[in-house]
Amino acid sequence: MKMISHFVHVLFFIVTIIVTSNGKRLTYASAKANANFSNIIVNNVSSIHVQLGQGQIQCLKSCLDNVYCMSFFYNLLIHECRHYEVDFTDPEDGVPEIGWKYYTVIRDCRINGLACPTSTGYTFVADICLCYRYESMRNNKTMVEQNCANEKASLIKIDRRLKQLEMERLLKDYSRYYAIYIQGTLVENTTVWRFNDGQDMHYFNWNYAGGMPKLKDNRDSIVINNYVDYMWHCTTIRTSAFSICEIVL
Repeated sequence: MKMISHFVHVLFFIVTIIVTSNGKRLTYASAKANANFSNIIVNNVSSIHVQLGQGQIQCLKSCLDNVYCMSFFYNLLIHECRHYEVDFTDPEDGVPEIGWKYYTVIRDCRINGLACPTSTGYTFVADICLCYRYESMRNNKTMVEQNCANEKASLIKIDRRLKQLEMERLLKDYSRYYAIYIQGTLVENTTVWRFNDGQDMHYFNWNYAGGMPKLKDNRDSIVINNYVDYMWHCTTIRTSAFSICEIVL
């Protein structure tokens, strides 16, 4: 089984049973610690929730109640919990302060990633519950989406920094210049981008220096370009590009 892991250790799991139309499936939510952030706190990014007097388990549970919560800092000395809708990856973004620990939150992941078909070329990244495969055939968006659907998958949904970094890790091994389709569609006559499930997008990695996103000429889709530091560009559905399929566990 091809499985990748980057974190130092897992703090705790919350095991859940989700009932679907196909029956029950056992999943977990977890908080995974990043040792590089020990005794460091980030103060220049606003938290979406702050709570005093919570334990670590309760801090995770309250994070899971907010669909936009992706990580939290917890201070073991003063029992303070801070939720964030972003991933922090660089300790230089923070300042030293005793007692803080940083955790990335994973929710609704199939136990052990057993639903990820690694025997057919998919890669399972346990730290972010990601099951994906790079598709080496170029085509327009309609056709690459259909190709993913044939695998009971969809174009990859990059909704957090850690997923973007995994794509950069994957694509750095390719020397060719090319574009790769990811999920994201511009809502007509707006500046709002949405995933296939109708959820508004909040995380972006646009090539702002290159004037992106250019909301004109029917550029209502998104590709990653590896020749400009894996930044995102908007394009039309007619663009011939590679793709990455994701199976949601």
